[in-house]
Amino acid sequence: MKKILTSMVAILVLVCAVSACSSSDAAPEETQTIDLGTSGMTMDIPASYAAGDITAEDTDESQVAYYASEESLVDFDVYQWAKAEGETLESVAAAEAAEYGAEATAAEFNGVACMYYETVEESEGAEYQTATYIFENGDFFVEIVFWLDGNNAADEVNAMISTIAVVGSGEITEEGTEITLGTSSLKITTPVTYTAGDITEEDTDENQVAYYASEESKVDFDVYQWAKAEGETLESVAADEAAEYGAEAETMTVGDLTVMKYSAVEESEGTEYTTVTIIAEDGSDFVEVVFWLDGDDAEAFVNSIIDTLTR
Repeated sequence: MKKILTSMVAILVLVCAVSACSSSDAAPEETQTIDLGTSGMTMDIPASYAAGDITAEDTDESQVAYYASEESLVDFDVYQWAKAEGETLESVAAAEAAEYGAEATAAEFNGVACMYYETVEESEGAEYQTATYIFENGDFFVEIVFWLDGNNAADEVNAMISTIAVVGSGEITEEGTEITLGTSSLKITTPVTYTAGDITEEDTDENQVAYYASEESKVDFDVYQWAKAEGETLESVAADEAAEYGAEAETMTVGDLTVMKYSAVEESEGTEYTTVTIIAEDGSDFVEVVFWLDGDDAEAFVNSIIDTLTR
């Protein structure tokens, strides 16, 4: 279930608290910069935070990450999804806040527009104040839901949210030929330059995280990423998916990675194409690349890309 944000009163209080409590004698806390999904946005957080596991249900709700620290009173979830036609930052935030009887308020951090709201939510039988911030960048909405547990938690939220930055141009693009697959540790290298194209809300609802195309190639490809469900294995997921197309998945080894691969015929905009799909594991996630082939030499081109898969 998508979680939502806490009160701005706490945020304003925390700004004052940070100013009042900071001192020139205090050593600066070591931080790390994290990517907020594949949105082209980043945030600085304490170095003690680490990414935790998320479930298949979480990824179905557009959650892309969860972070926690044993040294902090705040955990937070990160969501990312593509805009639907007609949606605006204001309309999305207003509709979401209304589900909790709250009202979304406009704010700005480092020149980046934001809508935020507060509420109380339950997790594992306990109630928590939550503070939710929603941003937009290009075709994507990005949402951060902070779960507060303690009197000084608002200070910690303020310190993190005030570092929000846009590092992309509004769409996911990759310079050169090395492409990271979603938020995973897996990468591929293409022989020509690819750039990211638009994806829709329907695409992100199906766990698609990126689409890449190149004017120098007859092959486009989609990237999917989702959390494993209980009992799922790489082999079972690939077998079930291939069976939907009357195909059979085969196991292959690329470097030190085990990958499942199958070929099928799929339709796009009224035209049928041969597709080659590979599925790999990355920790608690599955990562899938679907190559759309258009040309006699396209399969050899795809195989040359698959051979570069690494982590």
